[in-house]
Amino acid sequence: AAEYNVGVFYQYGRGGFAPNAGTAAEWYRKAAEQGHPDAQFNLGALYANRKPGEAYFWLSLVARNGDHQAEMMRDKVAAKLSPAQVSEERHRVDDWRAMPARG
Repeated sequence: AAEYNVGVFYQYGRGGFAPNAGTAAEWYRKAAEQGHPDAQFNLGALYANRKPGEAYFWLSLVARNGDHQAEMMRDKVAAKLSPAQVSEERHRVDDWRAMPARG
């Protein structure tokens, strides 16, 4: 997804873009909502310290498809959450469906 590539440009300051984690997260979210696993992983990684619930959600989506790195990161993030928060995020993962791309 093009949105993912824009997120990479902002995260790492490539292609003439100034590095900006917040803007990268916005672009990753657009791609992640369409089911892009790399965007889901990168969004989860960006959120790991400041939005652990969101990080747990996005990393869980990637981990359920066999990504062991996402699984390990998700489990570290889970330590920052209460059991109730983990349960809530698991329900969100179970209910999640990718949105179609907007053109």
